[in-house]
Amino acid sequence: MHLNNIFILSVIFGIYCDLCVGQLSCFKKFRRKKNTCGGIIKRHALTTPDECCESRGQGFTQQTAVILSRNQYECTSCKAWKSQTSGQTALKPLNDQFVCYRKHRPKKGECGGRIKRARVTTVKACCEGTGSGFSTSGLDQLGRNRYTCTSCESWEKNQTIPTIPPITTTELPSEWGHWSQCSRTCGSGVRERYRKCTTCDLDDPGNKEIKHCTVHFYCPEPGEWGSWAEWEECSQPCGGGIRRRQRLCDSPEPRHGGADCKGPSEETGLCNEQECKVDGGWMPWTRFGHCSHTCGRGEMLRTRTCTNPAPRGGGQQCVGRSIDARRCEDRKCPVHGGWSDWDPWSSCDSTCGTGKRVRSRACNRPRPDFGGKHCEGSEEEVGTCEHAQPCPVQGGWSQWSYYGPCRAAPCQHGHRLRTRECDSPRPSHGGRMCRGDSVERNPCFNDEGCAVDGGWCDFGLWTQCSTTCLGETGSQTRARACYCPPTQGSGKRCEGESREMRTCEGYRPCRDTPDVDLGN
Repeated sequence: MHLNNIFILSVIFGIYCDLCVGQLSCFKKFRRKKNTCGGIIKRHALTTPDECCESRGQGFTQQTAVILSRNQYECTSCKAWKSQTSGQTALKPLNDQFVCYRKHRPKKGECGGRIKRARVTTVKACCEGTGSGFSTSGLDQLGRNRYTCTSCESWEKNQTIPTIPPITTTELPSEWGHWSQCSRTCGSGVRERYRKCTTCDLDDPGNKEIKHCTVHFYCPEPGEWGSWAEWEECSQPCGGGIRRRQRLCDSPEPRHGGADCKGPSEETGLCNEQECKVDGGWMPWTRFGHCSHTCGRGEMLRTRTCTNPAPRGGGQQCVGRSIDARRCEDRKCPVHGGWSDWDPWSSCDSTCGTGKRVRSRACNRPRPDFGGKHCEGSEEEVGTCEHAQPCPVQGGWSQWSYYGPCRAAPCQHGHRLRTRECDSPRPSHGGRMCRGDSVERNPCFNDEGCAVDGGWCDFGLWTQCSTTCLGETGSQTRARACYCPPTQGSGKRCEGESREMRTCEGYRPCRDTPDVDLGN
């Protein structure tokens, strides 16, 4: 709790002297915005607030100094001290009926467990000791071990400042009911009680009592904004600038827990929005662009703009040209090739039947140059030539036919045959016949109805590992079939397992995978 509030309570409840006997710290500086002090003066040099404030001090604390940060302490300003003590010529001691309570019930707003008055006589002693709440004369008993009170938590936070209400008796006459709550939570209010009766007129003044009460001496006073200060100087002479003005929440300042002023404390606005007079300036020349022709002679250009800065506000335009031209020739234009005339036909390459003859031409009218395309088409042309006498055709074998079935009794050895014809082509015009056999015999065994033991085929490929995470162990399998050869008749089945399994390791890191040393 801030010491300014401690002093207000000390004035109201008469505990000023009790606070003065504590350890006083006097400070050279008081920071109004942060409400803190700094520059502590030797503790025993000044022993009272008056001595501190009348010498070189600007603030003080009457308890052990609470440090907030480097050279910053909670304190009471001397200015506040003087304003609070002005006009206080006589401070009354706490009323004889002051009571401190061990327990406070926040939901019902009441206290219980009275502490003996001889042990506790001040609010400070109550709340800094074993007390949780207190009451002064005028606060009533609500029932057995139930009393109206002020909580120490409220007193310490300075949310409320209790004051001494009019004196009432703590024991009510049996014919009267309990006092009602105070009509106001701050400032002066009233409360009332009625006579206990079933047939009497409660509107009769004799059956009703009213008295003044005060729950909180001060009512919260919200702050109000003062007038706006004059505008500051504009940040720009032309072209639009910004100016500022401020106001303070001091008409009045918020007091007794009142709300701060709503709204901004600073306001900005545009000023000097008239356009400034600026003459135009050339930007640097751009690079020359591409040549206007991809081959042979052409022209390339470069430009600049009058935007450094652009003229405005009646300023002059830039002087000079915005476009500059230069001749260019990146390369010679390509020359595409052209064919010459065909040469005469060559002599026929055969003396009988149909033969071939050729003729050629050259890509030299003109020759391709400077990357030009070569002539399209062939440099040579092939033609046919006919003779009256046909040429002899030699005979050629056709493809072998498929082998036929095995020519043997069941479970006996025999042979099978395949054939071919001399018709690819047939011999003609005196050509020779095909050389070789037209029939081929191959030995075989007729296993129809015979017992054949089964044989394992080769194992297939291993399946993928059941895990891919590095550091985890999985498994993979491979299979084989009993079909090499398959079991036939009364033959035996293959012996052994058709599947094989082995362990495998993951190969890539996964989330939550334990660290694994992979070596190099």
